[in-house]
Order: sequence, then structure tokens, then C-alpha cells
Amino acid sequence: MSKDLSNLFSFSEDLKNSKFAKILLEAIAKSDQAGFDYLEFKQAVQSLSQMDMDKTTQFKSAFAMAKTMGVSPNDLVSSARHYMNVLNEERTKFSSAVEKQMQKQVVIKQHQLQEITTNVENKLQEIEKLKAEVTQMKQKAVTISDELKNASNKITETKESFNSTLQVILDEIEIDQNLIKQSL
Repeated sequence: MSKDLSNLFSFSEDLKNSKFAKILLEAIAKSDQAGFDYLEFKQAVQSLSQMDMDKTTQFKSAFAMAKTMGVSPNDLVSSARHYMNVLNEERTKFSSAVEKQMQKQVVIKQHQLQEITTNVENKLQEIEKLKAEVTQMKQKAVTISDELKNASNKITETKESFNSTLQVILDEIEIDQNLIKQSL
């Protein structure tokens, strides 16, 4: 599907241009089903939104066109579920990538910090000549602690951005799905 799907969903301008929106919409586009499905229905509804009619009338009008192509409300709901499944697969992939990054950037640094802290405690029990080494290790622990906080914050922000983007799409599909069920 070569169509720009970014206009099909009610993203805020910052989410619309986010890399997550692009990734999620690309996944939807790659899984576009043949024939008239939820995406074409959504495009038809969007086209009708330019006219002065309420959402239910837009859905009914778009469905009238879809019906001429042999599409039923169940077909649209099933198709919407297909795209929700695609998005859920993307969520799974993203969660796996986040977990790998947590392991790579946070858990390893936590282990490093824990090791250094233990070494510091052991070195403090040694004789006076080891004080210089202890001071260096404490400085390194502070640095790693800062890196840990920065890495954790960045991953959390990335995860929240992805989840916000994903939730906008899922919520809108859910609303559309309910409207299809209620009005068609």
C-alpha cells in the first residue's frame, strides 16, 4: 500500500511525525489486505468527514459504498481486528527490543555499580595505602550511576512515546470498531 496512512488517525502533530507513528503505520500498510477492508473504509469515512455530517452518517455512507463491493460489517470488524493484531505484534517486537536495551544498558550497569560498591567496601578495610584506589572507584561509581539514570530515563521516555502513539491508534480503531458494530 503506497498511501499515506498518517492522515487516517487522529495524531497530535508531534506524534504524527514521530518515528513510532511511521513504524506502526508502515506495519499496517505492509499488512494491507486485498480488496475493500478497514483501511479503505477508514479512508472513505475520512473523505466524508469533509462534508457536514455526523460520524454515524459518515460510517453509514461509507458502508453503503462498501456494501456494493460485498463487504459486511463483520468483514470490517474482522479487518479492524487484523490491524489491531498487527499493532500488537509491533508492541511485542518493541517490548522485546526495550528489554534487550534494558539488559544491555541498564542491568549490566547495575551489576557494574553493585560490583564497584562491593569493591569499595572491601578496599576501605585495607590498609592506608589503598585510600587512593578507593577514591578512584567511588568516582567511577558516581559516573556509572549517572549513566544508569540517563539510560533508564531515555528508555522510559522512548517506551512512553511508543505506548502513547500505539494507544492513539488502538483507541481510534476500537472506537471505529464500536461504531461499525453499532451503526452498520
